Amino acid sequence: MPTEIKVPSVGESISEVFIGEWYVSEGDWVDVDQNLAGLETDKATFDVPAPAAGTVKRIIKKAGETASIGELIAEMEASPKPVGAKPAGGGDNAPKAASAADPAGSAANSGTIVMPAAARELDAAGLKASQVQASGPGGRLLKEDVQRHLSAKQAGGASSTGISRIPAAPAESATRSGFPCPPCGRLSPAAWSKHSRTPRC
Repeated sequence: MPTEIKVPSVGESISEVFIGEWYVSEGDWVDVDQNLAGLETDKATFDVPAPAAGTVKRIIKKAGETASIGELIAEMEASPKPVGAKPAGGGDNAPKAASAADPAGSAANSGTIVMPAAARELDAAGLKASQVQASGPGGRLLKEDVQRHLSAKQAGGASSTGISRIPAAPAESATRSGFPCPPCGRLSPAAWSKHSRTPRC
């Protein structure tokens, strides 16, 4: 009897997922707990592991399609490891992450996988995948990556344009009465004596 691979429950508010990528193909032998596929919701991405060691018999939902929680997406048959066989993907649980030298990967050169929700965010923002740093497994571009990029861009714009200008303090009146003070240095001693007793300065 085949082992059914179904979409697991990932939260009360989640009823549908995207099939982001299959790490295996029909006919591949996989080990127990080896990741079979990467699924994506509007909030997160996660992998579906193999419940037992065996051979992938049928992939029902293809990459890019949607599936409901609990829906059957693949079937496999439990079996011992064939002699000389290697687990699908060379024994890795998922595609290798981007190297430390290039953690984001290059969408143009390395074929970054853009998840469906991320693609919608890119279209809405008018961005290209190569403009956003990918952080998902195997260099996949996630919805969160696009949102993080947009938030950082908005924060940077606000910091460069949000410098408030402090208005200059109004110049004080030259005199208390509002009339200009005469050039005191030019007054004669008699005039200065009279001028100094006035409340103007």
